[in-house]
Order: sequence, then C-alpha cells, then structure tokens
Amino acid sequence: MSAYDIMLLEEAKAFIKVMPKPAQKKLVKVMDYVRMGTIKKEYFKKLTGTDDIWEFRVADSDKWYRILAFFMRSKDGKITVVVATHGFEKESAKTPQQQIDRAERIKKDFEAANS
Repeated sequence: MSAYDIMLLEEAKAFIKVMPKPAQKKLVKVMDYVRMGTIKKEYFKKLTGTDDIWEFRVADSDKWYRILAFFMRSKDGKITVVVATHGFEKESAKTPQQQIDRAERIKKDFEAANS
C-alpha cells in the first residue's frame, strides 16, 4: 500500500517522455520513494515562498531535471494525491520564478475544477 498516489498531468507526462532514459529511471525511483511516504529534500523538496509547490529533483549527466507538483488534500486536510504539473531542465541554482508561477496557476485551476 502506498502513502501517496501520484497523478501526472499531461504537461508532466510530455516532459518525462522527452527526458533521457537514465533520468527517467531515476525519476521513477524518486516517485516510488514518495509513493511510499519517504520524503527527503535531496529528491522531493518544498519550494520556499510558494503556494505549497514542491519539486521532484533528478540529476543526470551534468543536467538537472525538475517536475513541479502540489498536494491535493481531502476536506479534513489529509494529503490524498501528489499532482505533478509540468517539468523543465534546470539551468541555474534557483528555480525560475516563471516555472513556479506556472505551477501555481495550474494548481489554482486544478483546485477550482476539482472542488
């Protein structure tokens, strides 16, 4: 039994498909850890200063890949699903604000459609 289910939205699926195979394998491993409830910031980290946006973190061959996500919660506040919004190749130490803004817009739209 898993601690969390993970839902990949279409943009996340499309990004994962174009990631190199070794990075895909690492991402699957990271998502499996999160599914089991093992959350460590080296591979799944909350982004500070955001509306509860998290990032799956994968490094491969001097490249860094990120899949942004948020938690969907039940009415009593319990986490039910981790929703992966989209991904990108990270080019600097800081996550680009435009990527965070995009994830927050997707989260807001998703929550409005599923409330």
